[in-house]
Amino acid sequence: MSEEQGALTTCRTCGGKVSSTAPTGPHCGESDPGQRPPASITPDSPPDEQSLDQGPPEVAPKQLGLKTKNLLDVITSICGVFLILPGLFIVFGGQGQSVTGAFLVAFGLFALPHVRDRILPKLGKNAYSWKGTGVSLIVLILGMAAAGITDSVISGQEAAAKAEEARLVKEKAEKLHQEKVAEWNKSGAAFIKQADAKLAAGDYSFANQLVRKYAGIGGEAISALAARAGKVEIDELSKSALQIPESAYGKKVAAYQRLVKLDPQNAKFQSALKKYQEAQRIAQQRAVEAERKKKIQALLAKAKSLPVEPYEPNLEVYKQLASLDPSNKTYSAKVKTYQAKIDRKKKVEGLFSTWDGSYPPLKKYVKEKMNDPSSFDHVETRFSDRGSHVFIIMKFRGKNAFGGTIINQVTAKVEFDGNNQTYTIVSWD
Repeated sequence: MSEEQGALTTCRTCGGKVSSTAPTGPHCGESDPGQRPPASITPDSPPDEQSLDQGPPEVAPKQLGLKTKNLLDVITSICGVFLILPGLFIVFGGQGQSVTGAFLVAFGLFALPHVRDRILPKLGKNAYSWKGTGVSLIVLILGMAAAGITDSVISGQEAAAKAEEARLVKEKAEKLHQEKVAEWNKSGAAFIKQADAKLAAGDYSFANQLVRKYAGIGGEAISALAARAGKVEIDELSKSALQIPESAYGKKVAAYQRLVKLDPQNAKFQSALKKYQEAQRIAQQRAVEAERKKKIQALLAKAKSLPVEPYEPNLEVYKQLASLDPSNKTYSAKVKTYQAKIDRKKKVEGLFSTWDGSYPPLKKYVKEKMNDPSSFDHVETRFSDRGSHVFIIMKFRGKNAFGGTIINQVTAKVEFDGNNQTYTIVSWD
């Protein structure tokens, strides 16, 4: 409630002292800063009958200070965003919690200052009164609690789904193992007999399949079968390795790698493996070298067929040749030569206007020497790079001393000195 102190009153918004006749509070900008008499009535004026009939003045609800308002807006904005984003993710992310997600979005939207300031007045609450702030805090607390519960529910669902998946995998593996055990108990003896018959004929593939399938189930019977199959495979593979052509290094290496794996202590197999691995390495090097030479010959033929200009294709060819044969000084020298030509060409072309192709310093010089500079009309500019300088021919129209328009031609040469350039007039026709 406002307290009058002479012509001063206490602002109901920020608590500062304000004139009873001030239109706004000087500290907080409040349009109705405190309870005070109208501007037409002074504190010493006697009250009239109408003012006496109005009863005691209404007491405005206590409101937050300006700094507190700003802090509340920042906090609620951050909380609102942190509620809206996970809410949208839940609604559109296929989490199966669309209702919960919608609640989070609603709580988050309410927390935003622009939304809250429109809803609370409709509920009879001032957004920045203590009661309005209390409502906002309650909504935020409910929203954060809902977010925590939702996160817990989703985490629990994910954990339950992973546990169920692991249970199904384990159950499937156990079922498969039980089926193998039942199959072995029923037909194991017959399988062994069938495998031995094939081993006698030199076929060890079926025995190896049984060993892989029933390892850990068949016990000593499977272990013994694995030993018998290994011996047969060594005998058969040793024979087939000898039949492989000497030049088929890849097949030789593969065969002896398998033999070394079956019989790691066999020095003969180890020696043969090293021998063919080295032969394979040398053969691969020779193939790479032959391919390199083939590419070089093709590039040299291409370079021979290319014209001197444009320089770019030549440069690309010799870059590839230098990459294939770094020790060849001719290729590296060609790269430097063509690169220098390209750089020189760019430098020369950079002398001329991209608008009309003229050489600007020469164009400026001609205009300065003309009878009527405004009559200058550029026709064409041609140039040639002479190495030591660039020779330029410029044709132009202009009025002579008698007012007639004629075509003139001026020639000049441009010399480079680092980044500096100087031009010399050769003739003016």
